[in-house]
Amino acid sequence: MRWFVDPGIRCDLVFYAATNLTGKRASMRIFPGGNRQGTAVQTEDLRSMVIRAPLGTRVVLCRGSGPEWEDLPWRCIEMTKGKVVPPSRATGMPGVRIPDLDLLDSPAAKHVDRDLQATYPRAETLDAGTGWSFGRPGELKGKVTSIRILKPGKREDELSADERLCTTLLERVNARDPDAARALVDDLVAVLDDADPDRVRERLSAKL
Repeated sequence: MRWFVDPGIRCDLVFYAATNLTGKRASMRIFPGGNRQGTAVQTEDLRSMVIRAPLGTRVVLCRGSGPEWEDLPWRCIEMTKGKVVPPSRATGMPGVRIPDLDLLDSPAAKHVDRDLQATYPRAETLDAGTGWSFGRPGELKGKVTSIRILKPGKREDELSADERLCTTLLERVNARDPDAARALVDDLVAVLDDADPDRVRERLSAKL
């Protein structure tokens, strides 16, 4: 399982190996400083889950981990006002329950609605999605290979100011020598200050 986490994120995730929030359990706490605390979940052990995070946070479950991940099945869950379980204490975070990764149920549901089983709305890209949950439907249970957690108000493909500057440089070098541009990505990733170098590499490489 690969992780792509925006800096400054606070999020708690609970994973279950069976649907309806049952079976083998694992959890992960993500702190703003980039630290993670918990048990690493295995791909085959993720079939339902609970998310707790600030409003606006997006958690994206993906079958792919490379730049073309949107071409494979994926699902985005956004912490949206009115579509969350309120925190039980003043300092807590709102939550969402996903009793089946492949089906759309109420954000408060603990079990799949057997009378009305429907998948989440389709979106070709993360930017095109609407609602509190959407994506490219397909089998995700036991097949998620990467998880992306995005800051409130931030889109997956947004570049930082430093990355925009580096992208301009890359485009100029790429116009003259594509091989040199690809080699330059390694140097740029090394000098950019980011909690997730793989994420930076992916965003920069997508511009070539």
